[in-house]
Amino acid sequence: MPRSIPTPRMICAVLASASAFAQAAPTAAPVAPPVAAVKPVADTYFGTTVTDGYRYMEDLAAPEVRQWARGQADFARATLDAIPGRAALLARLRQLDDSVKERVVDVTRGAGGLVFYEKRDAGEEQLKLYVRKGFQGEERLLVDPDKSGAGGGPRALEFYSPSNDGRSVAYGVSAGGSEEAVIHVVDVATGKELIEPIDRATFSWVNWLPDDRGFVYMRLQALPAGAADVEKLRNSGVWLHRMAGKGADTLLLAAGV
Repeated sequence: MPRSIPTPRMICAVLASASAFAQAAPTAAPVAPPVAAVKPVADTYFGTTVTDGYRYMEDLAAPEVRQWARGQADFARATLDAIPGRAALLARLRQLDDSVKERVVDVTRGAGGLVFYEKRDAGEEQLKLYVRKGFQGEERLLVDPDKSGAGGGPRALEFYSPSNDGRSVAYGVSAGGSEEAVIHVVDVATGKELIEPIDRATFSWVNWLPDDRGFVYMRLQALPAGAADVEKLRNSGVWLHRMAGKGADTLLLAAGV
């Protein structure tokens, strides 16, 4: 997701304006938030009983859960709307935010003087991955997440990891705000995709082998038909991908990580 770093100038400008905004008359006080029902469910793990009072909330489609979530959203909306001068303050924050030409985050110095970084220009929603030769070198777009793979909705760059020799970069892209990353690897010189995308890499990272002939990553399990979506978070494993290899990746650590 986009990351914003407030500057001292921005903070001072907001503070200088806040007193004027606060003069606006407050709206009616918000109502209290809904209280979730407690429905204990007990499980025993290795001889220890663990009680979960809110497991029913894992079913996001249940009418009771949907009603509770809507009540929480209404309470949050009412609380925000009741802040004196909020509309004017928000407008000023957006004005200052839009005045920033670009944002650069997650800078990595690689082999051969290469510099990798994520950048978002003014008006853009998502960070893109760029590379240049040294800090004074010419900037080159390496990865635009919206052009990486299939999937509905906007795509976001979740992580990236240059190889030790700087010739390749592995990165993860998620679609539609899901954070369910798919791993890609591109050639830094050409931008060419080097592997078949690896899905189910949510919460993963890529660690290259010392010789750059492969990398390790974490992958969620493949769900059988009819399984609850929450089950995908169980029994993940650490896998090895060989860049020049054929066939399936190798499981290094058994499921259950």
